[in-house]
Amino acid sequence: MRTAHLAAAIGVLAVLTTGCSAVTNSAHGSPGPVDVTSIPMMTTAKDKTLPIEDYLLNGRQMAQVQNAINILEVRCMARFGYTYAPLTPNLDSPITQTVRRYGATDLSVASSYGYHAPAGFSADKSGQPTLTDEERQVLTGGLEPGQIKASPSQSAKTAANGQSVPYGGCTQEATGKVQPGRGMKEAELADDINLGDYQRSIEDPRVKKAFAAWSSCMKEKGYSYPSPMDAMNDRKWAASSPSPEEIATATADLECKSKNNVIGIWFAVESALQRHDIDAKIDSLTKVKDDIQSALKRAADVTAEK
Repeated sequence: MRTAHLAAAIGVLAVLTTGCSAVTNSAHGSPGPVDVTSIPMMTTAKDKTLPIEDYLLNGRQMAQVQNAINILEVRCMARFGYTYAPLTPNLDSPITQTVRRYGATDLSVASSYGYHAPAGFSADKSGQPTLTDEERQVLTGGLEPGQIKASPSQSAKTAANGQSVPYGGCTQEATGKVQPGRGMKEAELADDINLGDYQRSIEDPRVKKAFAAWSSCMKEKGYSYPSPMDAMNDRKWAASSPSPEEIATATADLECKSKNNVIGIWFAVESALQRHDIDAKIDSLTKVKDDIQSALKRAADVTAEK
């Protein structure tokens, strides 16, 4: 699977909302560069954590929440006489989003997978349960994810096997029990900072200078890319498995990042941007952190009851 999608590149993590927020500048108090007190020397970012991650579910936590939702969905479907077997989430998912946020940053991965995600990193969508129309109606309530409202004014007028189907179906009922959707605007704020500051970091003069040095290094090795994102997003890597050329490119990419401390500069700049925006919205973001802890507690309780 091609790894060039922005969300995969930056390792976007879920917030406590069923919707998606657009990337805007609403969270940011200053459009200009922020002060960076120090820049560490870094050859990898896989063991680093960004400031905003305190206000986001990491991959492992997302899996724990989804596992609890799955359990409740199965129980709900059983009430209507249906056997439902959802995919089991990967409970060994990465616990930090910096693993792949800056492209190739791990030599052991780049030398084997190129720019492709290693086995177990991405969710396995194969084996999704096949549902009849009736089962899908009970599971979703006849609504698409984008149609779900945080506080519906009225229940959907649907029924199955003599019972009323909850608004949004078993999925919404299960989700509401684990993460009720409180503080949705605040949760979208965390998502906005996560996505927006990544994009702002790319435009920072210090990061651009590091990219230029990286590009010159790559040219010396026979590759022509303006930035690490261009190398990672090359359409030549669209095959399901990495080619020798992709592996060689990713390895050279990482060598040039290390030579010019691209990862250290990029991480330091983005961290400073995030700290600036977090400080400006700390009251709202504290609510997000509390909601995350509550959701994890509810998920653990559901799992323990299984």
